[in-house]
Amino acid sequence: MARRMVMGLRGSAYGLWISQAGHDALTASDANLLFTMTERAGMVLASGTVTVPSGGASARVSFPDTYPSIPLVFAGPLTNYPQPQAVSTQADTSGFFIRAVLDAYNNNYPAAGTTARWFAVMKTEN
Repeated sequence: MARRMVMGLRGSAYGLWISQAGHDALTASDANLLFTMTERAGMVLASGTVTVPSGGASARVSFPDTYPSIPLVFAGPLTNYPQPQAVSTQADTSGFFIRAVLDAYNNNYPAAGTTARWFAVMKTEN
C-alpha cells in the first residue's frame, strides 16, 4: 500500500504532498502528485480570519480575486477547547461559505461565534 500523503520533511523540503493512487507521496515524481507545496499549484492564494456565525447559519467570505478554477479552502477555529469546534466550507471561484458543524451529541454548534483562520489554495493544474 502506497503512502498517499507526506506532511513534513520530503527530501530537503518541508511541506505537504499528496500522491495519486498507487504512488508513494514520499518518492513520487511531480507528475504523480495531486498536491505539492513546491510548485505553483498548491500556493496559498488568499488567507484571513472570519467569525463563524451561530445556529448553523453560513457566512460568505469573498476572495480578493476571481480565480479560473475553484481553489481548495482549509478552515478551522483558532481554539478547540473545551470541545472540538468543527466548521465546513463550500467554495466557488470568487469566495466560499463557512458554517459551524452541529455536534449531534450535545445538540449545539461549538464553533459558533469563534474566529476561524482560512486559507485558499490553488489546486493542481491538469
